[in-house]
Amino acid sequence: MSAHHRGPVPAGLRSFPSVENTQNEPRPDPPASVTAAVCSWTVLGGLMVVLGFLQLPVFIWTIALSAVALAVVLGAVKLRAGFRGPRYGLSLVAVAMALTAMSSFTYPDRDPVNAALVLLVAVGGAVATVLLWLPATNRYLRDVRRSR
Repeated sequence: MSAHHRGPVPAGLRSFPSVENTQNEPRPDPPASVTAAVCSWTVLGGLMVVLGFLQLPVFIWTIALSAVALAVVLGAVKLRAGFRGPRYGLSLVAVAMALTAMSSFTYPDRDPVNAALVLLVAVGGAVATVLLWLPATNRYLRDVRRSR
C-alpha cells in the first residue's frame, strides 16, 4: 500500500479530519479588548512614523521606526484575524518602547516634544499590551483557532 492511498481508511487506522473547518462554525466576533488593542497598536504605529520624521536628521532612525511601525500595524491586522503570534511580537515591541522611553530622559539636550511623544508611545504600548493578554482576548484567539 502506497503512502498516497486515497481509498477508504483500512481497519485499525484512524481517519484525521481535513485542515478545513469541519464543524462549519462561524468565526467569532472579536471582543472589545481585541478591537481596542488593534486600534491602539495602529495608532501607535502612526505615532512611531511621526517619531521617525522628528528624527529626520538621522535618516536611519526614520527608516528603522517606519519599518517597526509597519510591522506593528501588520501585527495588529493579524491579531484581529485571530493569529496568536502577533501578541508575542507586539509585547516585545512594547518592552523596547518602554526602554526607549526610559533612555530618552537621560539626554539633557533632548527636545521636550520628542521626549513627550516617546513617553506617550511607551505608555500607549503598555496599555495595548495589557489588552493583548486579557481573558477575553485569550478566549477569542482560542475560539478562532478552534473554528479553523
